[in-house]
Amino acid sequence: MDRRFDYLGFDFSLMDRMRSHDAEEEEFREDLLEAVKTGRLTPDNAEERAFDRGLDSLTTPFWSGPSVVDFRAWSIEMTLAWLIWGSKRAVQRFYTPYRIQCFEWRLVPNGGAKGYQPVSLGPASPAEVRAKASSSTTRLSFNDAVRNLWDKVQAGIVVASALTVKADEFKTISAAESATLKLHIDDEGQAYLVDAFKHDVVRYHTLRFNTAAIVAEWVSDDADRPLEVEDDDAADGVDPYVERAIPAVEDGGREQVRPVARVQPRGRRARFPWDTDIRAQALRLLDEKGDFDIRVDPVWLPARLIDDLLDFCQKTWKTEPSRAAMTKYVRQYHEEFRQLRATN
Repeated sequence: MDRRFDYLGFDFSLMDRMRSHDAEEEEFREDLLEAVKTGRLTPDNAEERAFDRGLDSLTTPFWSGPSVVDFRAWSIEMTLAWLIWGSKRAVQRFYTPYRIQCFEWRLVPNGGAKGYQPVSLGPASPAEVRAKASSSTTRLSFNDAVRNLWDKVQAGIVVASALTVKADEFKTISAAESATLKLHIDDEGQAYLVDAFKHDVVRYHTLRFNTAAIVAEWVSDDADRPLEVEDDDAADGVDPYVERAIPAVEDGGREQVRPVARVQPRGRRARFPWDTDIRAQALRLLDEKGDFDIRVDPVWLPARLIDDLLDFCQKTWKTEPSRAAMTKYVRQYHEEFRQLRATN
């Protein structure tokens, strides 16, 4: 049986990075990448400049396939990502055909100065999921996710399938058979189904789980929440209570002076409705004004949307999140808007 039977047939090898066909913008993007490599810009600085220019993320391609919740089945890495973060973005991150097109920056010495080297994320594995879970905000720990998942399989609530070790053929694992099996993740982070009574006997590998059952059983009220911490002012890299001017950015020979960073009052951080009110306002503004295109409207830039949403928060709740947190979510809203527009 074709080992790709459990997906929808979308060939993610054809996914491009949505690079601009505009030579000037492409040159701008390549200059940013080179500036990060030589240490003249940090990765975060470069991402912000790319976003202000209306470009996609430098490190991840635009998701141009079907929604991950429309897949017929998920790998164990994708399944655990859903249980741990409850996020479609997290599931995408651990879908190997997409993941291998993404990279992260690694700090490296550069002749006495500090620079960054782009490193591919590589194929997904349970070990990668476990490592990410140990360093980010989760709704369920990695170990609890593994236990919860197999409990549901043994209860017949979630359907699992896997490749047999002997014949290397996919087989659906019944609830009755699952009682004789144990989900085992070895020291290298690889997942297997082993004999529950003979732990050294591996019976199955390359596990898959029914997507609809997973999503129904572990419903998320925040299906697009990013992996990063939701609203941590420390992520700004600056004291959140000190007002300071942000350096100007050169853009095609023009300097765009960024606004003064807003001041967040001291005290307990507020929780913001990222997936309801703020999301609805962002999509409404994008629908009203259209996608970012300086040739159509040189004023309508991501920075303007960020400002508008911060103003919306201030008027609605008399407080607002940090600019860094809003920037992360605006990236998400913009991606969702583009996907909705492409679908419609």
